[in-house]
Amino acid sequence: MKPGTVHWEEILELGKRERNGIFNYLPQHSEAGDFLLQLYLYTNPLVSVWDLDISNQNRESDYHQTFVASCISGLLDNASHEKCIDILLFKALVAAEIRFVSNFVPQESHEERLTGHLLSETLFSLELVRRQFEEACREIYTRKVNLDFHYADVAARKGERHSGADFAVIFSVALPDRPRFIKAFRFQAKKAGTAARIDRQQHRALLSPDGRGAFYVFYCMGKESGPRIGRQSPLVLPAQYCAEEIKNASMNVERTRINSNAEPFSAFLVLHGLSSESGVGRRCGSLEEAANYVYGIQYPEYAISRLLVVSVGGGAVPRPPSGGDPGSGHSDGKSLADVLFRRWRAHPDHNDTE
Repeated sequence: MKPGTVHWEEILELGKRERNGIFNYLPQHSEAGDFLLQLYLYTNPLVSVWDLDISNQNRESDYHQTFVASCISGLLDNASHEKCIDILLFKALVAAEIRFVSNFVPQESHEERLTGHLLSETLFSLELVRRQFEEACREIYTRKVNLDFHYADVAARKGERHSGADFAVIFSVALPDRPRFIKAFRFQAKKAGTAARIDRQQHRALLSPDGRGAFYVFYCMGKESGPRIGRQSPLVLPAQYCAEEIKNASMNVERTRINSNAEPFSAFLVLHGLSSESGVGRRCGSLEEAANYVYGIQYPEYAISRLLVVSVGGGAVPRPPSGGDPGSGHSDGKSLADVLFRRWRAHPDHNDTE
C-alpha cells in the first residue's frame, strides 16, 4: 500500500470514534476532538504554537491523570517549532496503536504474533510520516534531516522453544537542536486480562545485564478493555517495578496497577526514545554497543525475537543482507548490519537443529 493512499484523518478519527488507543484516556468526546486538533496544529511547522494550551479540567480518573502527565504535559506544554518533530512522530505512533488495537487485539492472538503486528504497524506509520518529517525539518532547520528505520525478525531461524515475545527498539537521534545520542530498550510482551502473569526467571533475564533498558509491554485484552469503553494502548511498565515483589516462581500484576503506573507505548517511545534528558532507557555510545546490550542477555532462551532500529537524523540504518565488510571496522569482518540484525544461526553457542 502506498503511503498516499492512507489518510491520517481516517486512522485518527477511527481512534476517536471507538475510543481506541490513546483516545481511551480522554473522558469526553470533546477532549478527544481537542487532542486531535492539537496533533495537527503542533505538527504543522508553519502554525504558531506558542499560545496553545490543553485544559486541565475533567481529570476525573487515574487513567486520565497519567495520560495528561506523560503525554499532554510532556509533549505539548511549552512547545516550540522544533518540538513539532517529536509530535509528528508521536502522531505516527498514535496511528500505529489505533490500527493495532482496532484490528489485531480483538483477534485474541498469542503474544508473539501480537508483537509482530504492533511493530509492523509502527513501521507502516513511520513510513506514512517520513515525507512530512523531512519537509518539516527542511522548514525548521533549513537542511536535510533523514528519518530512517528497519525492522527484522532476528529469530527467523530459532527453534520453536527459543522463540518468544521479546523485542527491542533502538533509537539513534541526531537533530540540530539537541545532542546526538543512542538509546536501547528491551521489552517483554504480556497479555493482560484482569491481570498479567510475570515469570521470575524471565524477569531476571529481562533485567540482565542492565535493568535501565528493561520493560514490560502489556497488551490489554477484553472486549471493553479500558475505563472509557474502548481498547487501550499497549502499556509500558519498567521491569524494575516488579523487582522486589516476585518471591515465588511467578506473580500476577493486577490490571488496575498497570493502568495506574504504565505509559502508552506511543508516548513512551517519544518521551524517552527521542529525549536525551530522560533517564529512561539504556544510553549507548554506538549502534554496536546498543546491539550488544539488547542481545547480551544471560539467558539465551529469552533472547529477543525482533528488533526495530529508528534513526531520527542519525543517518541510514544499516541493512542486511549480511556479509563481511572489510571497511566496517569490525575485526571479525562483520558489517554493522550483521551486528545489529544478527540471525540466530550467527550465534556460536546455538545451532538450528536443537
